[in-house]
Amino acid sequence: MLETFLAVASLITLIILVKRANRRVVLPNPVLLQREGEYSALLAPHLNTAQPLIEGFIQIFGTKHDAAKNSTTQYFEVRDKHTTAHGHAFYLLAITLRGGILYFQAISPRDLINGDDDSHLKTAQEASARILSHVPDNGVYHAALDSAIISAATAAAQKLGIGISHLAAHADVNITVTA
Repeated sequence: MLETFLAVASLITLIILVKRANRRVVLPNPVLLQREGEYSALLAPHLNTAQPLIEGFIQIFGTKHDAAKNSTTQYFEVRDKHTTAHGHAFYLLAITLRGGILYFQAISPRDLINGDDDSHLKTAQEASARILSHVPDNGVYHAALDSAIISAATAAAQKLGIGISHLAAHADVNITVTA
């Protein structure tokens, strides 16, 4: 009888520990993740749930890149069940490669402005521009890196069962892209 009770108690404890281990803790403050010389990720309050997607992206894209090559900033709308569970239908993710270092920004979207379908993209662009304002930019971008970023983000999201949509940038942005 005692052995049965201990077996059942151990099984219940094990189940509780496994369920708690799969639960993500949502932090109310911004989170900064950095690996010197490789990447920097700034996650808005309640968006530390974006960390697994960023880590998945890094595993696919890698962290060793030519310091002379830059990408344009790529913007994504991300729909993650872990984020949805905490009050956000989706979040915006910006990914840039500058000087061989990856920069990520996960931000909460603002409400659409007067039905402007591009306002989520504008929100992401404004936040990204503020954060990247201190990062040197030579103004030369490599289209192959842009494509690789989009592919890696899509693959990482699919691997994790996360919905992701690439937000196309406006054609009126004046940048120099090289092949």
